Amino acid sequence: QFLFGLLALAALPFLLYLMRKRGAGLPAFFLFWLLLFAVPILLLFQIVGKVGENVFAERYLLGSSVAFAFLVSYGLMFFIARIKKRFAVVFLLGILCILSLAVVFPRNGAWHDNISLFRETLAQTPHAHHIRELLADELGNQGDLEAAKREYEFLTVQGEGYRGLPSVYNSLGSLYRDEGNYERAEELYRSAITLSVGRDYRAYNNLGVLHIEQDQHLQALVNFCQALQINPDAAEPQQNFNRIASSVYAVEDSEFVFLYQDVMFGGAFASSGDQLFTWKKKSCAY
Repeated sequence: QFLFGLLALAALPFLLYLMRKRGAGLPAFFLFWLLLFAVPILLLFQIVGKVGENVFAERYLLGSSVAFAFLVSYGLMFFIARIKKRFAVVFLLGILCILSLAVVFPRNGAWHDNISLFRETLAQTPHAHHIRELLADELGNQGDLEAAKREYEFLTVQGEGYRGLPSVYNSLGSLYRDEGNYERAEELYRSAITLSVGRDYRAYNNLGVLHIEQDQHLQALVNFCQALQINPDAAEPQQNFNRIASSVYAVEDSEFVFLYQDVMFGGAFASSGDQLFTWKKKSCAY
C-alpha cells in the first residue's frame, strides 16, 4: 500500500504538468487540490503507520473527494463527448451511479455516530488500538459499562506496545472501582503506574480516591502527594490533597497522638531513618 501510494503521489505532479502545458486550467486546479489534501495521507500517515489509528484521516480526505469527484466528472464528459450513441451514454451513467451507490451508501451508516464509526474502523483495522480505546471511552460515556470493559480488557491482552496502555489500565480500574471491586481496581491502577514508569499522575490520584472510598485516608494522602510530585499543577490531586491535609491539621493537640498511631501502625506510613516523607507547611515533598 505504501509503494502504491508513493507511485500515485509521484504521478500526480506529472499529470499536473501535462494539464498546465495543454491549457487545461480548471482540471489542473482540482488536480492540485487533490494533491494538496492527499500528500499528508499518502506520505505522513503511511510512513508512521497510524492511518487506522487516526480518526481525523478519513474526515480530512473528504476535502480531496471534492476534487476527485470533479476530475471523474471531467473525464466522463471527455469520453461522453466522443460517444455518438446516446443509449450507450445513458447506460454508462446508470452503471456508474449504481456502482457509486453500492460503494458509498453502506459507508454512510458508519457516520451515524462515533460508536458506529469506531466499530467500522476496527472491522477494517482490528489493531487500531487508539480507536479501540476511544470506542471504550465512548461506550463508558453512554453508560454501556460492560461493553466498555470488554474493549479495555481486549487492549490489556492484545495491546502490547501501545503507548496508551497506562490510560487503558487507568480507565478500566475506575470501572471496577465504581462496581466496588476495589482489589481489581487497585491492581489495575498499579499496573498503570508500572507501565508509565511512575509518570502517570492520574493513576496515583485514582489510587488515592480508591483508598478514600476504603476509609484509608492517610494512604490516600501519600498517593495524592505522589501525583503532585509528577504534576504540581494538576487541579484534582491538589484539591484532594488539600482536603485531607486540612483535616489532619484540624486535629486537636490532645488527640494528635491517636493520629500518630494511625500513621505509624495503620500502614499508610512507616518509620524510616531516611525520612522519605516530610511535611513542609501544607504541601508534600520526598
